[in-house]
Amino acid sequence: MLKAVLFDYDGVLVDSMNYHVQAWQIVFKEFNIEIRPEEVLLAEGARSIELARQILSQNNILIAEDKLVEFVEKKQRTYHEITGAKFLEDARKLILKVKKREMRVGVVSGGARFDIENSLPPDVRGQIDVIISGEDVRRGKPDPEGYLNAAQKLGVLPAECLVIENAPFGIEAAKRAGMKVAAVATTLPRHLLNGADFHADDLAHLNKQWPLIFKPQVQTQKVD
Repeated sequence: MLKAVLFDYDGVLVDSMNYHVQAWQIVFKEFNIEIRPEEVLLAEGARSIELARQILSQNNILIAEDKLVEFVEKKQRTYHEITGAKFLEDARKLILKVKKREMRVGVVSGGARFDIENSLPPDVRGQIDVIISGEDVRRGKPDPEGYLNAAQKLGVLPAECLVIENAPFGIEAAKRAGMKVAAVATTLPRHLLNGADFHADDLAHLNKQWPLIFKPQVQTQKVD
């Protein structure tokens, strides 16, 4: 029986991924590195410092750890300067629907806690029982640490959690944690969202199909 729903943040609750891509593209110009959007989208869920280290390594660039931290902070500042990300109304509807079922709600993200907490509308913030940000884990997605921490804080078993994700790393993290996953194709096409138990085009689509997820006889089917 499902007792909690855990939401990824970027690309699920807020339409932020295009702005993150643009911010990475801007700061990586410092190293004459051209970033393709899929490099960021496919690695979504990893902590920013992990993504930066990976891309620099792939380009045979090594920098001191303190410089790497400064570089990531610069990316965050750039994101805040250019972002027009908004909390999605369909996310609000789904969170309120979950709470009406007397289920727990969590947000598990590789992003910054400041960004998460400051983007949540007041009526939604009061419905969130736990937030796990990139600062709260030692290892970002695809490691299951964040999702396991959320389940522990909520007092539920991993098998009692449904995760809503939009990226491969997040799906892998949730499955490794022993949770069910509903994947929404908001930033990547469905064929790249392998391993999920359910698939939907976006949260509006998932909202319409929500009752199917709670029917035990179809809990391994795809939402179409």
